[in-house]
Amino acid sequence: MGGLPHYFCEIVEECIENNMSKDETVRHLCDKYLTPHDYTNIVWNHLERTNPDLFISYYARIRERNPQPEICQRILDTLDQIQSNTEQIVKLLTDGYGFGPHNEEAEKQQVTMKRER
Repeated sequence: MGGLPHYFCEIVEECIENNMSKDETVRHLCDKYLTPHDYTNIVWNHLERTNPDLFISYYARIRERNPQPEICQRILDTLDQIQSNTEQIVKLLTDGYGFGPHNEEAEKQQVTMKRER
């Protein structure tokens, strides 16, 4: 690469192998080595063109790490159903139809407790 040291390419490759995104790599190299963003972008783009196997495996790892959108939607639907079921159970347990006392019964218990004092 014209003007950029070879070790800089190796550092960017290491970031890619560690599954860092392009933005993460840019920030990391700027913070750690004070490398201008443009240099990192140039090297990343160069590596994409000259080392496609590196990026094929990189994108495969990223896909494995990030679940597919339909899976996320199924998880959200399941969580909504759990929340709904939980709300129904709490309602049953506290509104007098379940194990909790009826509202009238609860009031009678409070009055009885006050009288006993």
